[in-house]
Amino acid sequence: MTQPRRLRRATALVLLVVGLAFGALTLGACGGGTGAAVASAGTGVPDDLGDVVDLTGKTEVTIDVPDNAFKPKVFKISPSTKVTFTNTGANAHNVTSNDEGTWDPLALKAGETKSITAPAKAGTYRFYCTIHGGKTSGQRGAMVVVPPG
Repeated sequence: MTQPRRLRRATALVLLVVGLAFGALTLGACGGGTGAAVASAGTGVPDDLGDVVDLTGKTEVTIDVPDNAFKPKVFKISPSTKVTFTNTGANAHNVTSNDEGTWDPLALKAGETKSITAPAKAGTYRFYCTIHGGKTSGQRGAMVVVPPG
């Protein structure tokens, strides 16, 4: 076998291994659907977005939207809580539900505030900024609506 042919085969093998590894990582990161929650065992709380801030029992909460973030990124609330998003950054942002139809996207200019009412149904509702991310990366967050009691 000539040297160039061995090099081509070795290169093809390396590309195959890298491609398979990338494919496995991509499938794992997607979580299996349109915003499916990757959750800690039985809690319904996403474990891929960081710590959860417990805001249950409040009738209204405010989420800051500085540039390229949501603060808090993950929060737990009661059903039908008024959730106000305030753009505290210098850039325009939006708050878009991973699951179309959950709420209309909120477009926020710098300094602007808009609100939604959290769903009455318990569950994990992921969201993201279409300008600075997507459903699986970038500026994203989640609200975890928990049943009363």
